[in-house]
Parts: sequence; C-alpha cells; structure tokens
Amino acid sequence: MIQRAKEYGYQEVEIDGKRPHGNPRGPSREACRRLRRLAGDQGIEIDAVAAGSDLSSAIPEHRECQLVYLRELIKMTAELSARTPRVLLAWPGVTLRPEGGARYDIAQAVWREAHREFSEEQTWEWCRQGMIEAARFAGEHGVTLALENHAPVITGYRDCMRMIRALGSPHLKMCFDARLERKLDAAAIEKALIEVGPLHVLSHFGGEYDKGDDGVIRVTGGEPCPAAESMKAVSAEARRRLRQTT
Repeated sequence: MIQRAKEYGYQEVEIDGKRPHGNPRGPSREACRRLRRLAGDQGIEIDAVAAGSDLSSAIPEHRECQLVYLRELIKMTAELSARTPRVLLAWPGVTLRPEGGARYDIAQAVWREAHREFSEEQTWEWCRQGMIEAARFAGEHGVTLALENHAPVITGYRDCMRMIRALGSPHLKMCFDARLERKLDAAAIEKALIEVGPLHVLSHFGGEYDKGDDGVIRVTGGEPCPAAESMKAVSAEARRRLRQTT
C-alpha cells in the first residue's frame, strides 16, 4: 500500500485498524517501527489509523471489549508515530461474503434490533461515557482522536461538535466527511467547515467501491464531493494545526 501510494503521488496513508490491514493485536512494537521506517524511506507519512469502533451497545460487556480495542489501537497509532486515530461512536460492522466482498445489511439489522428498546438519549450517554475513557487513553499516548460524522448515532457534523464540546478534552477533535452530509450543498458544506473551525483535524472521503466484471475496482455512485476544492484547502490547514499541537 505504501509503495502504491508513492507511485500515485500521495504524501500520506491511513492504516485501517482491523485484519488484515492493521489489526492492533497483530504488529509488535518492532514491526510498527519497521513499517514506520519503510514509509519514511518512501517519503510517505502514516497520518492516521482508522477504528471501526462502536461504543453504543446496550450490552456492557460489548462496550468494554470496544474500549480494549480502542486502547490497543491508540497504542499502535503511537508506535507508528501517527497523530490521529479516526474513531466512530457507533459502527454496526460488516459481514464478509464467502465469495469475497462484504455487505452491510445484516450488521445494520442487528444494530437496530439491539437498540430498539432504548432511547437515543441513553445510547448517546453510553457513547459519551466510552469517549471519556478513549480520550484519556489518547492523552496518555500523545495522540488526538478524530471523531467522524458517521451514522447511525451521529446524524451530522453538529452531533460531532456536541460530543467534542461535552467532553472538553484536548485529545478529541473532529474528522469531517463532506459526502456524509447529504442534506448540505456545496455552500452549506463550506459554512459547516467554518463552523467546525479548529476542531477539524482530519478529512475523510466516504466512497463505496466495487469490482466490475472486467476486474477493475471503481468508486460506485459517482456523485462529486460537495465543495471538493474547499475541502482540499481546509484539510491542509487541519493537518498543519494538528502538527502544531502534537
């Protein structure tokens, strides 16, 4: 992946925090250092690590497992000298197909059923409690969490801001994905970015990919990203701010 990023002209990569990409219980400290050196030799920076985290479960044992996962992922992020674990309040997960690829519908149905008897306020409180601990882990390891504006608990960027401000932790900021703000046009996206301001430390592009009959993997649903040029400029500024604070 690092070699391909270099060939395509990218400056940074994000490691996905699950098998087979970046399972936090897989690489040793020395393996992380080797990967970091390999990336450095190619002129590539490991900028972030993505967590498929879910702190919303009604089952306390599940929330505890997720906190252990986040703790280990944060430790791996620090070992890689990356600055930002990208985190979610709730991620239903995916189901891998035996023939390859994955599907979302099964995990989403399980998530909806598990939350059916609980209020949105209760689910939010479970997430808030979990994020308090996750932000503390981040502070202990010198990294900054970036909370993405990703469903289902979060319905838009203002929910991210609400959670960040509720915690008041310097170790919790925001990851902005313009394509997830489906109700906003380009002008509204630009206003949202101004509103988020210095809380914005990472950008994400929520694309979906599929392999065609010709074997070529393409982005599905080819709608343009709202305010794409503004996002590029703001993303550069967000990275600069994060470098100044870590």
